[in-house]
Amino acid sequence: MRTLRLLLRWSWRDLRSHWAKVLAIALVIAIGTGGYAGLTSTAEWRRVSYDLNYRELAMYDLRVDLATGSFVGEGEIAGLVSTVSSAASITATEERLIVPTQVDASTGDEIVLVRGEITGSDFSDDGPTVNSHFAHTGR
Repeated sequence: MRTLRLLLRWSWRDLRSHWAKVLAIALVIAIGTGGYAGLTSTAEWRRVSYDLNYRELAMYDLRVDLATGSFVGEGEIAGLVSTVSSAASITATEERLIVPTQVDASTGDEIVLVRGEITGSDFSDDGPTVNSHFAHTGR
C-alpha cells in the first residue's frame, strides 16, 4: 500500500511539472478518438448510398481496358465473359469505344486546349445498360 501511494504521489508530481505535454497528448488522443468515431459512424450510410448510386446509374463493378493501339472485333470481349468460371454472376456486359482527344476551349484573347474523352455508347433499346449517363448540369 505504501508503494502504491508513493507511486501515485510521484506520478502526480510529474504530471504537474509537465502539464503542457500531458495536455497536448490528451488533446491528440481526443481528436483521434473523435475522428475515428465520426468516420466509422458513416459506414452504414455510405454503403446504402453506394448501393443506391450503383443501381440508379447501372455502374459497373469491373472495367477492362485494353492497351493503347489494341484492336479487337465488336463483340469479342463480351463473348469472352462466358468463359469466366463465375460467368453466371455477371448480369450485364457492354463494350465501349473510348478515345482521348483535345478540346479547344479558347476565347478571343486566350488559347486553351484541354484534355477530353470521346465515349461511344449504344443508346438503342433504352441503353446504355451498363454505366448509364446522367447529365447533372450543362446544355
